[in-house]
Formats: sequence, C-alpha cells, structure tokens
Amino acid sequence: MTIDGEGYGVQPASLDRSAHLLFEIAVLLHEGRPDGELSVLARKPRAHYEVGHAVEFFARDSRDQFLRAISLIAALSTKLRVAKGAYVEVDLQTRAALDALLDIGTYVPAPDRWRPTP
Repeated sequence: MTIDGEGYGVQPASLDRSAHLLFEIAVLLHEGRPDGELSVLARKPRAHYEVGHAVEFFARDSRDQFLRAISLIAALSTKLRVAKGAYVEVDLQTRAALDALLDIGTYVPAPDRWRPTP
C-alpha cells in the first residue's frame, strides 16, 4: 500500500504476495504443530495423576487454540486474496468507465463552454 497526496493506493501484486505469505505461515505452523506424544509422557505411572491431568488439559486446550490461530491466519489469507480480486475488478470497471468517457467525449474550449442565454 502506498500513500500519496490524494490518499491511499494499492498494488494488487503486493496484496497477492501478502496473501500467499499468510497462507505459507499457516501451513508452516500446521506442519510444526506440537507433538501429541509429549502429553502422554506426563501420565501415570511416569507422573502424579494430578500432573498428568493438568498436562492433558493444557495440551487439549493449547491444541484447540493453536488450530484456531492457524485457521484464522488461513482465513485472513483468503480474505486478502478476495479483497485483491475485488480491488482489481473495481479498478478495471473504473478504468473502462473513464475510457468510455474519453472515447465519446469531445473537447470544448473554455470560452465556448459558457454562453449566457440572451
């Protein structure tokens, strides 16, 4: 996104790259997810029952939160890709409307634009 004197401008290629990066982050996070076997090591007889229960609760809750975070990042990637498509579509429609205006319009010199009625 760039800022100029008229306001904000968007580069669709930048939006597309950002969407791909977000998706890659989600994939890498999913591939590096915590190992479920680690919580098994803290159960009986290796650890006290209460410790095992607390570790299992933490593992389940953290796994849910982890998967939600990955889902959120993937959804943001999708939204960004959709926004890029919508931006490009609006940009093309605006460009077509301006081109049509230029094609059918005629230049009228300034003195001829305003003629007071008698």
